[in-house]
Amino acid sequence: GLSGFLSTSPEYAMTRLLAAGSGDIYQICHAFRDGERGRLHNPEFTLIEWYRVGFGVEQMMDDVESLVGALLASRRPWSPATRVSYREALRRHAGFDPFEDSVDAMRGVLKRHHVALPPALGEDRDEWLDLIMSSVVGPALGRSGLCFIHDYPASQAALARLKPGAPPSAAKGRTKIRARRFPSASAVAVVSRFHREPESDVYLDKFPGIQRLVCGASLKFCRISEGAAD
Repeated sequence: GLSGFLSTSPEYAMTRLLAAGSGDIYQICHAFRDGERGRLHNPEFTLIEWYRVGFGVEQMMDDVESLVGALLASRRPWSPATRVSYREALRRHAGFDPFEDSVDAMRGVLKRHHVALPPALGEDRDEWLDLIMSSVVGPALGRSGLCFIHDYPASQAALARLKPGAPPSAAKGRTKIRARRFPSASAVAVVSRFHREPESDVYLDKFPGIQRLVCGASLKFCRISEGAAD
């Protein structure tokens, strides 16, 4: 029989279309990631990806803010989005410089924040930076609305244009949005209507009083963003 593959992202195919002169394009599609499962990750999710010809990072951040505000304004109050560089975000919330400090300094940051140190990371700076961003910095961002992180290190700049000057960084941004704190007494978990697995229920059963909100994959993010689930 034929072997098939699930798409992890439409990014590569869409950038090829851009290079071929397609003009502005967008896509809303399902994406799949093998092995990524947790409170903030699902193996299947709905993704919107779009490209604007001639737009810089600041204009794209304006675009994202307008879209998210239009989608969620009726469900929750919004403050103007904040914008902070990757370097400043890690300096402010982790207390170190991602461009200059050593891997040993990163280990120290994680220990101070009681984050378990995976033995397999070795000396790969980007792996350590990703762990600090997701475990230490990310949870501190987006508490009053959207927070854009821009000027990522050049080593994390796949398909992004590099900016002139030092330290080497990329014209690339990401967006953070706050989520509710995990309630101590009860919580609401969104579970997939069509892709629910026994392992998920076993995990949720560890939390007394947890409620299950069953919905389609495309609605999970919406339920969390509007505050209806954790």
